[in-house]
Amino acid sequence: MTNSKVSDNYLVHSLAKGLKVLASFDYNSKELSIQEISKKTGIHRTTVHRSIYTLEQEGFVERDDKTGKYRLSVKLFELGNIFASGMELRQCARLPLENLANNNLVSAHLAVRDEWEAIYIDKVEPQESMLRYSRIGKKVPLYCTAIGKILLSGIKVEKIIQGYANSSFSFKKRTPNSIGSIDEVIKEIEAVKRLGYAIDNEEFELGIKCIAAPVLDYNSNVVAAISASGTTSQLSEDKARDLIKKVQETARQISVRLGWVDKSP
Repeated sequence: MTNSKVSDNYLVHSLAKGLKVLASFDYNSKELSIQEISKKTGIHRTTVHRSIYTLEQEGFVERDDKTGKYRLSVKLFELGNIFASGMELRQCARLPLENLANNNLVSAHLAVRDEWEAIYIDKVEPQESMLRYSRIGKKVPLYCTAIGKILLSGIKVEKIIQGYANSSFSFKKRTPNSIGSIDEVIKEIEAVKRLGYAIDNEEFELGIKCIAAPVLDYNSNVVAAISASGTTSQLSEDKARDLIKKVQETARQISVRLGWVDKSP
């Protein structure tokens, strides 16, 4: 266990505040004033001013002379691309995801776990698709999404119970079909483990159905999840039943590329 007192001795507080300033920008807040950043982060305006000035000088943010507000610069996009290009998982998954999406006219996603949320790290969408609810970098809850249930299935039940109990998380019912308690989560995850796939039947968004399967590493650990999504009218019961096998096969292909070996008889 890490000694928090020792760790704090290595914490550069000014840098930590600067990173919080950067993190205050998101899809809904692409441009922010110093006052807005201060309100979002809880950091004093004077400190925000010093942090934003430093970030501007180093090329991480830029100021709009007309509005006086700040926005992220292209330098962060360049760094993000360096990170993305080095992601073995994303590289291994790209071709199988393209085949899944284009051959079945569904939106195909790749996601990893970030605490109690799933974050999309790749997406393939055929031109014919009208589905636009997801995007790379978007985070969604684990408990009411197919891709999230798969990621939960890689965690021990005791840790799931403890994790949700110790967090400020609440089981918000996104739709009337959403799971509403930890007991329902555990029951659902046990079914996912038994079946080898997960389904979101309008649990996260009405009119949208998703099917997901686990991506395994060489130690058979769940390191990611993939999903295929479409409208409920598009994914009839017969189509969904057929798609389950294709999603599982796609996940298996990616797992093999990551070094997983199928040891089943």
